Amino acid sequence: MSTNAKICGLSTEETLDAAINDGAEYVGFVFYPPSSRNITVEKAAYLAKTVGEKALKVGVFVDPTDELLSEVTSNVGIDIIQLHGHEPVERVEYIKNRYKKLVMKAIPVSSKADISVA
Repeated sequence: MSTNAKICGLSTEETLDAAINDGAEYVGFVFYPPSSRNITVEKAAYLAKTVGEKALKVGVFVDPTDELLSEVTSNVGIDIIQLHGHEPVERVEYIKNRYKKLVMKAIPVSSKADISVA
């Protein structure tokens, strides 16, 4: 089994280049204002253009509004939506169907019981 690397929280050309040059197949841009890694849509759009086809671009969100998702998917050119909030299954399905993107949902696991809930 092969392993794919995703580097998140990228916000400069230098860190983006380092991630891609060192083999990251996915690069992540965080759209969550409380995070120290939060990036503006404009900056992410610029960086995404420099990525081109060298890696898949992931938008990382926490309980995003449709407005934010629409702005990012329209302007940044992300390939994948990654959700890290409390989005229920129905919201994840809605996002997948509305934005026509692959969706990854982060699920916290701290015990074996959490896996069955997931």
